[in-house]
Amino acid sequence: MKEIRFFIREEPYGFLSNFERTGFEAESWGKKYWYPTNEHYYQSQKANCQEVHDYILSAPHAVIAMVLGRQLEHNKYLKKYMKPDWVEKKDQVMLTGIRYKFSDKILARELLNTDNAILHENNPEDFYWGIGNGTGKSMLGKLEMRVRDEIQQCEVN
Repeated sequence: MKEIRFFIREEPYGFLSNFERTGFEAESWGKKYWYPTNEHYYQSQKANCQEVHDYILSAPHAVIAMVLGRQLEHNKYLKKYMKPDWVEKKDQVMLTGIRYKFSDKILARELLNTDNAILHENNPEDFYWGIGNGTGKSMLGKLEMRVRDEIQQCEVN
């Protein structure tokens, strides 16, 4: 079976990256927000208060949103601002963000054009969302394949 490895937004299949600049609107804290990337969405959802959510969302680039969100997990002084049940919810949050992202018709078509290829984020440092050194879980790719299947089902019905 064909495999597609993606990582850098500017490279082939870079549209699969969370850093892809296809924004979407979603609700958080009882109001609608514009998320410029899925990375902004995902990282801001870690916050247990609106102010921290908004701070992460205001990051000018996806990589900065990523760094800010990761600080909630790894900085002992900032952990108090992270949702206590984040680990249990993170996959569902990522799936929701991917669904929002691929509600864009152009991106949905690009995702469908991957046919039934296995998708892997080729991030050598991420063993959860990516494949790390080849032994990672590749959860981002798995969730994107799930959304691809959902889009295919909608087209069939």
